[in-house]
Amino acid sequence: MNDKIKKNEKTINFILKWFLIAIVLFIIIQTAGGIVIKAATEPSNRESYEKFQDDYIGHWYNGTFFINMMVSENFENKDTYIQYKKEFTENKIIKVTNIISNITGIFAYAFLILAFIRNRKKKLLEGITPILVLISGVFYLITNILIQTRFYIDSILYQKYAIGFLKTCKYYFQAYYILTIPSLLIALGLILKYIQNKKDKKNTSIIEKIIKIYAGIFLTVGLILTSYRLGTRLYELIMILKGQQLNIRLPFYYYIFDLPYEFAKTSSAYTKIVVLRFIKDLPVFIASTITIILFSKILISNSNNKISIKENNKRYKIIFISLIISSVIFNLLGLLEVNIFNNNFLQQYKEATYTIGIRSFCEPIYYGLYIYLFKHFSYKADIISKEKKNK
Repeated sequence: MNDKIKKNEKTINFILKWFLIAIVLFIIIQTAGGIVIKAATEPSNRESYEKFQDDYIGHWYNGTFFINMMVSENFENKDTYIQYKKEFTENKIIKVTNIISNITGIFAYAFLILAFIRNRKKKLLEGITPILVLISGVFYLITNILIQTRFYIDSILYQKYAIGFLKTCKYYFQAYYILTIPSLLIALGLILKYIQNKKDKKNTSIIEKIIKIYAGIFLTVGLILTSYRLGTRLYELIMILKGQQLNIRLPFYYYIFDLPYEFAKTSSAYTKIVVLRFIKDLPVFIASTITIILFSKILISNSNNKISIKENNKRYKIIFISLIISSVIFNLLGLLEVNIFNNNFLQQYKEATYTIGIRSFCEPIYYGLYIYLFKHFSYKADIISKEKKNK
């Protein structure tokens, strides 16, 4: 096998192993840290600490910052918040979808782990490995869609019970997080199945058509969703520059709500934040469009048995470079964004805190990593197939 592929394989296995270890350690440290902080709090401070915890809803992340959401600032009183929580936890639809999404999530990870195990045993193109990857992607997609039910109902309950800007909350379809990883897994499963059929000298006409149709769907859906969000942001920018006191909408995970104009100390501060956010996010929109178009071309090329070729290498390089550049700009300008919020805004935004984009699932390079994994395993499969053909 190609030495570069072998080297990449070792690196990927190393990263995956330590990534899983890091997740386990993170959970342990967070849990233990909470217990230690609570236990170490002096009796004189314990009352204020517990009062804070009782009022605290959580961190809500948007891009490269988060705000603290408190019960006292977002609900008329504690009883209203308790009523909201009760209605949320007792919702039958949420209970059912939680159970189903947990089951499908377990299946998604189980099939993917089995595929990785078979890959390590040098069975990437043997037996059911391609199908395991494909089914894992399907279950992953089903899980992500089912989870959205919870957030959709939650957004309706916020409209019903909350006050202030949280009352303007609506559900936000965070497309890149919901669709990207499952889409790549499904695409990889299809490509592996195509290469397997080629290797075994089976008919590939049906799978070729499926990949081409899938590439068309990927391109169409991706461009529509990107264009819609960019168009919305452009409309908000134009209206603000025209002097209209329009409340722009900010997405926080799966919710989107107003950034009230009155939260800004001056109209120029509101204009400044809108302009900066557009400049900050524009490279991400550009990189996303480049990635969608070029990855669709890669899929079509793969379906024509052109996988590890120079044209695809160039396409991958352009994708990775555009995602890295957009990620750097996105995170650096996030520092300026937080500075403007802290010095020029009121309410929760005056205490906005900087964080890296991955915390809100919108880090461009994060999704670049999954595209790199797609490239690695599709190239590896292609090389294995060619080596067996030449024997």
